[in-house]
Amino acid sequence: MRRRPNRMEPALQLIAALMTFALFFSCILGLIMGAIQKRGKEKKGPQIPFGPAIALAFYAMLLYGDGLVNWYMGLL
Repeated sequence: MRRRPNRMEPALQLIAALMTFALFFSCILGLIMGAIQKRGKEKKGPQIPFGPAIALAFYAMLLYGDGLVNWYMGLL
């Protein structure tokens, strides 16, 4: 039996690529935010949770997702 092509498959692959890159980007942002916090304060202060880095990365992917993914793939 022959399978009918699904028109949504390319869109789902793009969404999966954007989500994967957003997760990677949120890890990088979390590292940067932690390094800035650790360098800026000698005393112990409140820790910044990982949630803002995730939210910022996903917001950046909504605005600049295609350009960021194409730039990153060009580096590889």
